[in-house]
Amino acid sequence: MAQVLNIMGYGLRKVVKAKPQKKFHKRIISSTTSKNFSRNQQTSLKVKPLSMDCKATVNIGGYSRGGKTRGENQPEDHDMGSTEKYTPCGILDEDSGQLFYINFGSCSYKTRDFIVDTLIQWWKTMTPEQKQDTELIQIKVDNGPESSGVRTQLKKRMVEFVDLLNIPIQLVYYPPYYSKYNPIEGCWGILDQHWNGGGAKLVDVKVMLS
Repeated sequence: MAQVLNIMGYGLRKVVKAKPQKKFHKRIISSTTSKNFSRNQQTSLKVKPLSMDCKATVNIGGYSRGGKTRGENQPEDHDMGSTEKYTPCGILDEDSGQLFYINFGSCSYKTRDFIVDTLIQWWKTMTPEQKQDTELIQIKVDNGPESSGVRTQLKKRMVEFVDLLNIPIQLVYYPPYYSKYNPIEGCWGILDQHWNGGGAKLVDVKVMLS
């Protein structure tokens, strides 16, 4: 049967990633988000623009992470596997341009509940004046499995969050393969440079948090 398949042209081939269905330009993404902003401004709503994303899971231990350092941070000779792992989830306040809040989830992958729990904790850190000055929360997210709008659990938790705040929330999704334009991605790049050896060796949770 294998010989017959080879003769018919169905030979073994390397599995490659699927291409995006449609090519998007950065200007198209910018016009989409700006259109939402202009529409909100026409309704005289006070918009709170946020950029949110989860970073890759971080392994705690004396591992070589491919970074460069001027210190004596020599890693262990073997990476035997990490049993302690944390997943950062960050929120970037686009008004101030600063990474406003980072939440770390331990011993679990990034989930819909983890994302909404991070939003709830971020809201608790807001001052009463900031809460009163917010009439619409607009969140830029990628279209990953944990933040996809078609996920039932994410919809359920978001509706509960909206009922708690009594403020509408608008999710702005980036097209496939274009999540790199999400503003928070620049913050993750800086954090990677620090964690990969440029500023700290992640031997425990205390070093990671500091």
